[in-house]
Amino acid sequence: MFGEKKRQLIVEESDVTTVLTVVNKSRGFFSNTDTLTGNCGFEHDPKKWYVRFWANDREWGRIATELSKTGRIYVSIDQRGGTDLYYTRLSP
Repeated sequence: MFGEKKRQLIVEESDVTTVLTVVNKSRGFFSNTDTLTGNCGFEHDPKKWYVRFWANDREWGRIATELSKTGRIYVSIDQRGGTDLYYTRLSP
């Protein structure tokens, strides 16, 4: 679909299915269905996984809104200026 961009969230291993459920529910029927998940390979944090998918801005807005009900999304900027988006579930 036009306007889709590659999106990626870094999440705890235990939150992968939560994020996938929201992503699959929020994207349009004709969206590119390629969704990738896997371990990030962080030596210091082996339980971090990525969820990579395509979504346009409207779909991304729905995904972010839905995820914000159970957690928070934040940006981490590394020393080289690279950015990562993280989703962290809020404690009950």
